Amino acid sequence: MRSRIRKALFAGNGMNSKRMRIRTERFPRLVWAKLVLSCLLVGGLLSCSSGKLDSETAAIKLNAYLSANENLMWAHVGRVGSHCSNYGPGSDGRIALNLNPATDINAIMAAAAGYVTINPDGKDFWRVTLTDKGRSALSVQQEGPFVARNTLNGCDFQIGAFALAKPALVKITRITAGDPVQVEYQWEWAPTALGASLRQDGSVYAVLTPQQRDQLQQEIVRFKMRLPIPVPPAADTQHSTASFKKYDDGWRIVR
Repeated sequence: MRSRIRKALFAGNGMNSKRMRIRTERFPRLVWAKLVLSCLLVGGLLSCSSGKLDSETAAIKLNAYLSANENLMWAHVGRVGSHCSNYGPGSDGRIALNLNPATDINAIMAAAAGYVTINPDGKDFWRVTLTDKGRSALSVQQEGPFVARNTLNGCDFQIGAFALAKPALVKITRITAGDPVQVEYQWEWAPTALGASLRQDGSVYAVLTPQQRDQLQQEIVRFKMRLPIPVPPAADTQHSTASFKKYDDGWRIVR
């Protein structure tokens, strides 16, 4: 039996020898084909890539960066007053916090949008309550809809936020090689319903005084990119450039 197997495998001629040649000739080609396919599937993230920054990778990184620049306004829900306080660098370890709804721009804006109702709750205190509309608009963070609670000086309120807008990528217009790589792109502000109401022709913007509009601009909570007030109209495209640098873990925006 062994002699027959050896003859079948190592015979110099006959059908078996032809089959063996076909298999050994095809094997390297199949291996290389799989390697090339693997390189294409990972999209240049492994060592088989050219190492160049492509539009798809740049778009993913830019979308993540822009989304992190969402602009918000604080929502103080519960019992607020004109003599609340926060922990801070004051003489007693606190800083004064006046949340009188008549002057607090966060409350003024939220009430104008129909997100809260405000009622007296004792001398110099008011009860701020979310409406159904406001509850659905409350921005949900990792901690939930509320990120903190304040019970100092007779006040008792939770702190949340209403999202106004975040920048959104429109398209990448040019990638210029270098160190760092320069990526030119277009973007625009994508507002929420509240943000849209703060446009030039918006319902909330219309009821704010010039001083309140200025105050609103200063009170917006943001990371780097500040939303202008009034909020820009739809399709108001902006042009920017981002610098990319490649590290061991991939491409990063460096400025």
